[in-house]
Amino acid sequence: MTSNQSAGTTIDWSEGFRVVAGHMELGLTEASPETQGFWDGVERDQLMIKRCVRCGRHLHPRRMGCPDCWQGDLRWVEATGGGTVYSFSTVHRAPAAVWQASAPYCVGIVWLDEGVALFTRLVPDGGGEPSIGDRVVVSFRALESGQKLPVFLVREGRS
Repeated sequence: MTSNQSAGTTIDWSEGFRVVAGHMELGLTEASPETQGFWDGVERDQLMIKRCVRCGRHLHPRRMGCPDCWQGDLRWVEATGGGTVYSFSTVHRAPAAVWQASAPYCVGIVWLDEGVALFTRLVPDGGGEPSIGDRVVVSFRALESGQKLPVFLVREGRS
């Protein structure tokens, strides 16, 4: 429970909460106009990222313009699916009941070979924890909630 002292109320966040923006309810896997190509790729087991047509920089799926050349002409391209562990955390107490049976599990940031950082679930070989710099490869799995998402399988050894 969290107290909102200015309003004098107590809010129960234990079951999560709805986030609504206009007519859309936002959540873990709801596509927005700028991410539709990413989610279409997930359905085909393809990791899709954006690439700037003008300068060629690869970009995160949520980007709407290139931070290098300031252009908005972006195209969806398939990533190689390889990368390295940039950071990670082992979750021992899941934030929602649906994930508790899987705890402990690892989440973290993967630095794709294309130079794009993604937050994701990490699945180390044989369990345990990854190491910073370990090589990873994308896989697509239905996670605890039944939603299909890209996860990264950790291969022992640094790049």
